[in-house]
Amino acid sequence: MSNDDRSELYAKLMRRWVWKIPLIIALVWFAVWWQEKQEAERGASNAPAKFSAQSAVRFAGHWRADIAYRSGAKHSEGFFFQVEGERIFGTASLMGAKRGIEEVQLVGDALLFKLRYEEAADGTTRTRWFGYEARRAGDEINLKVFEDPGGMPLEARLTQVKTTDGERR
Repeated sequence: MSNDDRSELYAKLMRRWVWKIPLIIALVWFAVWWQEKQEAERGASNAPAKFSAQSAVRFAGHWRADIAYRSGAKHSEGFFFQVEGERIFGTASLMGAKRGIEEVQLVGDALLFKLRYEEAADGTTRTRWFGYEARRAGDEINLKVFEDPGGMPLEARLTQVKTTDGERR
């Protein structure tokens, strides 16, 4: 191949790439921009709502509900929620055993929390979780209990426990 042939081939290849290189750069830039935009939107939608003590106080107090679990067991469960500053903490009974609530969040009008328990089977012990979603509805709280990830929730209505003098506590 002569020098002229090589020069001509090189010039021909360069003409082909002249419009392709800017197009490739533009497509890569667009893909990066689109990915960042999607991540920003996902992050914004997953961000918890700002804590509102006024919303949280609606859940404060002692509550009770009868819950029938999938195992067939039925228990009268007690719930206690307390608000201090920007924190909600408390206890809840799970199958009759009182436990501390964990991973408490106030998201919109819903109070979300979890209870941890140990499950023993075949000589091994595993940590398991029940998830709860509580929404205030008038004088009651509508409660959803998630036993299994992805499973249908159990539903219960919590009523506030009153003291002997008739006050709610």
